[in-house]
Amino acid sequence: RVYTRVLCGRLMGADVDDFFLLCSALNAFGIDQYFLILFWKRTGISLSDKATFCKKGCQAIADTGTSLLTGPSVDVKKINRIIGAKEASPGQYLVDCEALPSLPKVTFHLSKKEFVLSADDYILKVKQQGKTFCMSGFTPMDFPPETGPLWILGDMFIGRYYTIFDRGNDRVGFAEAR
Repeated sequence: RVYTRVLCGRLMGADVDDFFLLCSALNAFGIDQYFLILFWKRTGISLSDKATFCKKGCQAIADTGTSLLTGPSVDVKKINRIIGAKEASPGQYLVDCEALPSLPKVTFHLSKKEFVLSADDYILKVKQQGKTFCMSGFTPMDFPPETGPLWILGDMFIGRYYTIFDRGNDRVGFAEAR
């Protein structure tokens, strides 16, 4: 994505600002049904009908301090290969910008709920010296076996879903963002 306006977050007390939620998501499900444990142990990832990852289960966390979507290097390499990304430098993959409309949707299955990202969500458009480059939002990060396999859902995920961190109850809520 190319940001054409200033993006910002908001730290709020105990309130949820429904201005940022799609009404259908809030009305159809109620915000409480979107709350999940802070650390999801039963995570799955699929790319349309092209591939499934974390078949034996993996863990995921949402993190505002991570810009991209990080995951096990073996899985990230496969995902980037499926979307036609080429490694430009270690951990950075570029995609042909013309291919974006044909790229598969990526679905994160968190605690039996599905959260779908389109190519516009997981590809970052970067302008440099008058040229636009399309960078894959998937970057490798391996953790020790006792911690992993682990996915970190950074700003590319959080930008798509209104995210509520409820530390008082150790849970995170998601609703489709406007």
